[in-house]
Amino acid sequence: VYGVPNGMRNGFYRMTQDAAAEQFNWPSTLNPDYTPAKDAELARLYGGRTAPGYIHRVLGQHGAPEHAVFNLDDYLACVDPALDAPSFIVCEGGPFEAPVEVPGGAYYLGCDLGYARDPSEFVVFRADEPHFVNVLRVRLEGVNFARQARIIEELDAAYAFRRIGIDAGNNGRAVAHELMSLGGDWGYKIEAIDFGASARLVPLPNGDAQRIPAKTFMTGLLQRRMAERTLVFPRLPEREEQYASHTYAVGVFGHILYNKGNDHLIDADRCALYARYLDTHDIDTRGINTVPTDPGFGIGWF
Repeated sequence: VYGVPNGMRNGFYRMTQDAAAEQFNWPSTLNPDYTPAKDAELARLYGGRTAPGYIHRVLGQHGAPEHAVFNLDDYLACVDPALDAPSFIVCEGGPFEAPVEVPGGAYYLGCDLGYARDPSEFVVFRADEPHFVNVLRVRLEGVNFARQARIIEELDAAYAFRRIGIDAGNNGRAVAHELMSLGGDWGYKIEAIDFGASARLVPLPNGDAQRIPAKTFMTGLLQRRMAERTLVFPRLPEREEQYASHTYAVGVFGHILYNKGNDHLIDADRCALYARYLDTHDIDTRGINTVPTDPGFGIGWF
């Protein structure tokens, strides 16, 4: 049995506690290319050398238990093995052609962008309410920012997206700005989402403001859709693996800390659901909170 600990006391954990089995621990530090600079980078990525992500993914130890973000049964109930949803992998210099004949409907694009070290994941969803259906996935490996922007343009020409959600890390922000500079309706269509920002909800009845971390809010959109069985995914082993292993810990001030690493498809899904949310709520995406069409809650960025 080979695996990466995630802190959960599951079947894998119990196997590693079997005294009758021969045990091996291969931390990242055994890699001949592992350097103090790489260690410092990973420590920053995971939030310190005592953080669960560092202990699990760098040291290869079980560490403190974390909690599963998603109910795997809910995820599996949303998988339709018969759904015909192409999945492409595009490398730098490799060909890509967007679909030619696309059925009518309201389409949304979610993007988690990487470049040198991490892949980029693009996911296309069609709103067929009450369902939100994943109809295409494009994974980009080592593709430069300019071409990533061009591929988004090609996809938009095919699907005429109502909204596009892009994870506004350093990579995503650069691509979002390039696309918005094209003019037309790109400035409205593109939503660069800062996962580290706070979401501002409609005020409480007494006028007090409500705030919730953006990543927590978008994760809640996914969790609610899956619980309601209104998300439809194709069978995709990489996505199932990510949803099954995505965990969180609770910080010293009660903040939810999601593990970082193999979650690119999940982040792209988060962005697509948020794009749909923006399109169905009367929200000024330039930061002014307005009355949502759904009397529940609305958010704006600040």
